Amino acid sequence: MRKEVIVAAIEPAVNELNLFLEDVVITLAGKHSMLRILIDGETGLSMDQVTQASFKISEIIDQLPDIGQTPFTLEVSTPGAEYPLTIPRHWFKNLNRLVSVTLLDGEKFISRITSIENEQITFSDAKANITSAKISDIKSAYVEIEFK
Repeated sequence: MRKEVIVAAIEPAVNELNLFLEDVVITLAGKHSMLRILIDGETGLSMDQVTQASFKISEIIDQLPDIGQTPFTLEVSTPGAEYPLTIPRHWFKNLNRLVSVTLLDGEKFISRITSIENEQITFSDAKANITSAKISDIKSAYVEIEFK
């Protein structure tokens, strides 16, 4: 099972559904493997969209000769909060959400995304302090779970 073969096979079908292929994760576990496909949309996905994508992806995967005879579990889901924000689309999708950010210089903060312009992100913390950073200056960023 090779990631690049799987990506090449399923990405056109995912795009046809107006979705994005975020990642393909292959976990080899002895006689049984896990194939995790992460998909997303501009504003998130409904359960129906995930189900539709799952059926389509499963059909394609079943036809791949590269999969071999090793049994595997196919999991199609959306990226969770543990998935990093890395490209502009991730930031736009999470506008007004609270995020934990680590900059390349080591500075860390938790703030709300207030605007995005030309790959420049503006944040505001709980005390209304404003911080800005270019996406290229961000080492890692994750959405913080908020309970209201």
